[in-house]
Amino acid sequence: MISSSPEARSIRSLKRDLSATEERIALLEAKQKEDECILCEPDIYRDPERIKTISLELKTITAEILAYLKQEQL
Repeated sequence: MISSSPEARSIRSLKRDLSATEERIALLEAKQKEDECILCEPDIYRDPERIKTISLELKTITAEILAYLKQEQL
């Protein structure tokens, strides 16, 4: 069995982490778009609690996306 160098293992690990991060961001962006579309529907304004819930969800999603982007800049 051929042993991988520490550098190769590190690169594979980084690639896995990057892939997982990209997948997570894609999911967050899809949910963000979905929530934004819901807030554009006129019927939503009949349910203030749902507006509050979706708005809070959007705030959380945005914060998580920004955290990933800040981490990427490091």
